[in-house]
Amino acid sequence: DPEQIVKVEKGIFGLADSPRSWWSKFRRGVDEIKIHKDGKEYKFTQCALDGCVFLLQEVGADGEMGKPVAYVGVHVDDIMVVGPRLFKELIEAAFSEKFPVEDWETNFFEYVGSVVKVGEGEVRVTQAHYTESRLFTIGIDPHQKDEDEATEEQRADNQSLVGALGWLSTQSRPDLQAGVSMCQQLQKSPRVSDLKFTNALARRAVQHKDCGVTLVGIPQTEQIIVSYHDAGWANAPQDPEDQFYSLGPDDERAGRIDCGPFKDGGRKPKRNTSSIASQLGTITFLTSRKLLQGLPHKLSLWDWRSHACARVCRSTFAAETMGCAEALEASQYLRSFYESMITG
Repeated sequence: DPEQIVKVEKGIFGLADSPRSWWSKFRRGVDEIKIHKDGKEYKFTQCALDGCVFLLQEVGADGEMGKPVAYVGVHVDDIMVVGPRLFKELIEAAFSEKFPVEDWETNFFEYVGSVVKVGEGEVRVTQAHYTESRLFTIGIDPHQKDEDEATEEQRADNQSLVGALGWLSTQSRPDLQAGVSMCQQLQKSPRVSDLKFTNALARRAVQHKDCGVTLVGIPQTEQIIVSYHDAGWANAPQDPEDQFYSLGPDDERAGRIDCGPFKDGGRKPKRNTSSIASQLGTITFLTSRKLLQGLPHKLSLWDWRSHACARVCRSTFAAETMGCAEALEASQYLRSFYESMITG
């Protein structure tokens, strides 16, 4: 009744404070969980570098925490347990007592829009269902010319499609990220040619929907982190008159950007003060030091990023230096995160 005042005594889904209320309840519940195995007691601690990851550690006689033996990751109310089977089953039973979790899926499940498949010696992450259900193509009238401004409806559709592609490109499809970044830079006032480029990205995503990220086991004594980086200075071809640096005709043709949002001159994807942006890209792997000896080895793809450089770069060297710095910082962060997960 509109005349009634209702007192809310517990969290209600959809209210502004319900996410915080749920997180507080979840955090308290995890703190209270104790697991006993072979006469030893284990408790969860929160990862210092990611508050949504909890490490299961042995509690020593002096109160010191041992190295992590299993892990729990949470995204809102999706919980993922990682660890040896015996610990995993004990963790699942403890969580089911605290929270309304009825069934647990093992080794093949969907988590935060990704399908995770645990195989022999590897873990595979793909998003075929997400790709099929969330992607579409923007309708374009045959009479519209490439240089025409997109309609209001097309602009809205473009934003939705680029958003879906953006999530896909950050979770399992690094091959899409450079193109998605270019689309994002031109969302405010896209042309018809930009809509066609977004549609082409969506078609490519669907064409390779079963592709994804594979994580492989690397012995700890052999592990190294490898980052590759690159930069496109103002996304422009090299000066053919440069006497110190030149490309052969084949390389020049292969590297030329002749399609997509930046094929036309005079575009302003960033700010009114800059005519075009430099594109930076990094990709980081965990692999074996055998690679440094020239021996082939599998890689675990850890992280990747492609984006417009936030700073004005006045030369290729400046852009490449920015890309190198980002790759180094990404590697240092991932090394610290990995160490915190291994040592607690």
